[in-house]
Amino acid sequence: KNRLLYYFPLDVDFMRNRKVRRINRKHGALGIIVIIELYSRIYHENGYYLSWDEDTCFDIYEELNTENPEQIQAIVDSCLQVGLFHAALYEAQHVLTSNGVQRRYKACCARRGSVQISPELNLIECPQEKKEVNPTEAPVQASEKTVEVPATSISTEISPMEMPESFPTE
Repeated sequence: KNRLLYYFPLDVDFMRNRKVRRINRKHGALGIIVIIELYSRIYHENGYYLSWDEDTCFDIYEELNTENPEQIQAIVDSCLQVGLFHAALYEAQHVLTSNGVQRRYKACCARRGSVQISPELNLIECPQEKKEVNPTEAPVQASEKTVEVPATSISTEISPMEMPESFPTE
């Protein structure tokens, strides 16, 4: 199946996002360029995640012509620290992804029909967190309470507002 995207939406308030502003504050414009490059690779290569290793880091360093690959890794580390990407999945699977990335991916692929995200990477729907309902448990009953509103507090009459025929022009 073709998972890649040929475009992805960039929120109009991207630069106002606190996480992005923190990256900008620490790494300057290069941090923003790296974030956009990471998003581009995520959506182009696998659709909703990017496998991260030394080679990927080197490729981005070379493509962006930065001082050294460590600079790229430092930006990725900052992105993980501020929560732009999911740190636990990075540690466990060596991938860059997030809830927002996955939601945008699913929205972009809506016309394709069913879009599957690998269960071990899925941050949108976590089946292990879904609570099973035991049919032997009694359902919760909500009690109804009647609230009385005094008739004088509600006005059903609407009086027309008087408007002058012409407004002063001074």
